[in-house]
Amino acid sequence: MIDVQVHGLDELEKSMQQVIIKYPRESKKRLRKIGRLFVKEAKKKCLYKRINKMWKVDSPYAKSEGDITVQVWNSHKLHHLYENGWEKKNRKGESRGFRPGEAYTEKTAAEFNRTVMPEETEKFINEILEGDGL
Repeated sequence: MIDVQVHGLDELEKSMQQVIIKYPRESKKRLRKIGRLFVKEAKKKCLYKRINKMWKVDSPYAKSEGDITVQVWNSHKLHHLYENGWEKKNRKGESRGFRPGEAYTEKTAAEFNRTVMPEETEKFINEILEGDGL
């Protein structure tokens, strides 16, 4: 599971928390949309078509007051190996080296935190504020 967090945007985070409390249904819809955007970005970075077909976005759920979470994961049985790498062995079980992983999920999460997440959060807050007439 990848943890996507907004850093350095304290005012934006506080506004988003207020919006989550006031508009839980719209917040869940937007969070699911952001999860699907993450999957789209992750598919661009991964070269393996079989793994790309197995991305899942869970329904958002409330962890506590004002805190909504959505999980994004890949259910392919070899995803963790392509992500983290594996040790190569011969038939006797002797080590023949290590094949490093591509870390495409981690790279996607880092890029997503820098670019997409702040933009989407700001768009959502602006939509809510315009809807309220604020």
